[in-house]
Amino acid sequence: MVINQVVNPYHDKAYEPRVYKRRDQYGNVWWDIHNPLTGKTTCVSSEEEAHLCLVKGTYR
Repeated sequence: MVINQVVNPYHDKAYEPRVYKRRDQYGNVWWDIHNPLTGKTTCVSSEEEAHLCLVKGTYR
């Protein structure tokens, strides 16, 4: 049992961005980055862009 443990929500997996790869009706690949803290999703057209968003923290 841990006593006086400080819980930081930013270290909880539930608060980490979620990345989804999908195809639209034309066959184009899209990467959606969902931020569970804000409820917003950023959509980019390449894996490289998705990686940059995650590294720079520019997803919403």
